[in-house]
Amino acid sequence: MKSRKLWIGMMVVLAITLAATPAVHAQDLPKIDVDIHTNDGGGDWYKNPVIVGGGIALLFLLAILAGRGGGTTVVKS
Repeated sequence: MKSRKLWIGMMVVLAITLAATPAVHAQDLPKIDVDIHTNDGGGDWYKNPVIVGGGIALLFLLAILAGRGGGTTVVKS
């Protein structure tokens, strides 16, 4: 008896779900336009691999030049 009531309850839920499905799909949903292509002209220079590579090379060159420094020259008169 209990399984029959459960089966009837599940059929009622299934019938309600199937009856409500077309109404959900028939609604006019708003169209959302997402435009991720903006042309602001500035560009993201810090994302450019050529600029980043040049900066790293410049830092490397400065580190080498700073390490090459000789001693101080003392002039006695």
